[in-house]
Amino acid sequence: MLLTSVTFELLDPLLARRFAHLFPQGLDWDGPGVVSLLQAGFGPQLNGLIKMLGEPLPSLKGAFLAQANLYGAIIPNTDLSGADLEEANLEDANLSRCDLPRARLHEARMIWTNMRASNLTGADLSKCAWVNGLLDLADLTGANLTGSSLLRAVATEAIFVQASLKDVDLSWSQLSGADFSRADLRNANLRGANLRRANLEGADLIGANLADALLGGARLDGASMPQGWDEVCFEAP
Repeated sequence: MLLTSVTFELLDPLLARRFAHLFPQGLDWDGPGVVSLLQAGFGPQLNGLIKMLGEPLPSLKGAFLAQANLYGAIIPNTDLSGADLEEANLEDANLSRCDLPRARLHEARMIWTNMRASNLTGADLSKCAWVNGLLDLADLTGANLTGSSLLRAVATEAIFVQASLKDVDLSWSQLSGADFSRADLRNANLRGANLRRANLEGADLIGANLADALLGGARLDGASMPQGWDEVCFEAP
């Protein structure tokens, strides 16, 4: 399918003229074409295009989308394996059930971003702003979330096996049933977090803030716990 200025006339005549200036030959609705479109700043029109064309977003595997604006994009089930989304704006976007293994999301803006049940194994999510993030059932095995803010995240039954969560802010998050086995949680802020039935076996929590955290039913075998943790946590089921 070929995108032309006529396609954009149905969305916005001003955008149509801009598209015609940038892409006089048009763009194919395929991976390279969509990447060119997003790199040119047409991200806010993505939802309208998908609805109008009646076509799903093509694979964006390995795409270079650093600093792209995908605010509010509704693109579940998209292949973004190995994509570079460094410093991208993913605020209020729906990327549920997406494939993002080894994707780069360093310093991405992800306020209210929905990545429920997505594959984020080995992804770089360091220093991203993921406040109020939705990632229950997501697989973040081996992911790097060092220094990220996940304040009030919903990550029920998410998988963080061997993930780097050093200095992460997971305060007041819903983490019940999550798997943090062998994860690096040094100096993490887990204040008020719900860790009921979480698997923390072999995890390193030295220096972590567990004040007001709920640990009823959590598995702690082999975990390195911060000094005084049992005095500030609530272990009742």
